[in-house]
Amino acid sequence: MAFEKQVLTCTNCGAPIQNLNPRAKTSVCPSCGAQLDLTSKDYQVLGHFQKHRIKFPINIGWEGTYQGEKIRVIGHIRYAEQGDKWDEFLLISEGGRTLWLQIDEGKPTFFETITPLEIIIPDQIKTHVKIAGRNEVVVERGYARIVMIDGELTWKCKKNDSVGYIDTQHYSIEYTDKEIEVYEKIPTSWKELKQIFGKLNQTAYTGDVGAGKQEVRSGPGAVGCITIIIFVAIFLLIGAAMSRCGGGISGGSYSGGRSSFGSSFGGK
Repeated sequence: MAFEKQVLTCTNCGAPIQNLNPRAKTSVCPSCGAQLDLTSKDYQVLGHFQKHRIKFPINIGWEGTYQGEKIRVIGHIRYAEQGDKWDEFLLISEGGRTLWLQIDEGKPTFFETITPLEIIIPDQIKTHVKIAGRNEVVVERGYARIVMIDGELTWKCKKNDSVGYIDTQHYSIEYTDKEIEVYEKIPTSWKELKQIFGKLNQTAYTGDVGAGKQEVRSGPGAVGCITIIIFVAIFLLIGAAMSRCGGGISGGSYSGGRSSFGSSFGGK
């Protein structure tokens, strides 16, 4: 079964927009950046997003295979909270399954919507919450602001909208004043993502101001490379000092390792 495409016309500029998800409620025009409300009769313009030059690890439109199903990246949201930023990508399978891929502090995690038997009321959640029969400890909570949207999304949101979240070890609750979604966290790795899509953008987040925590590391090598560089710098300084004093250390060249900050996606 191939992805079914629906071609829309941008209300703002008249350019064609290809949508893959029949349940999409908003879509951003790739030509002019207008965000359209697909639930309104005439596709009302909700706002505009300026074109950016940020290079993400994956791109909208990429296809791959996950758990035996062909999937495609169709949407993206960037959130911000107190100076921190993270990205979430919407994926859809040919069978209609939807997944979110979150990239937070360089770590990728899949999120899949579940329907728990319990009634979830965020305001009543303190230190613990029962989800899918499991008594979960709350590890983080807060409110994030939407600062960027690309592609199509399954819920109606716009720039600067606030979204509440409550995270436990295995689940995440996201909510607004109108709806609540519960997600199960599915661990993944850069190695698995490269297997899924067959590629990754090797220079992701380069020049992305304020998103330093998002630089992708290829495992423990990142810390190791920094340690080596510091050690070699100290070694060369000592060597230079001893040379001026007639000491026995000579040389001054180093063909060391390649830093993995924003340049490689290895496997954990």
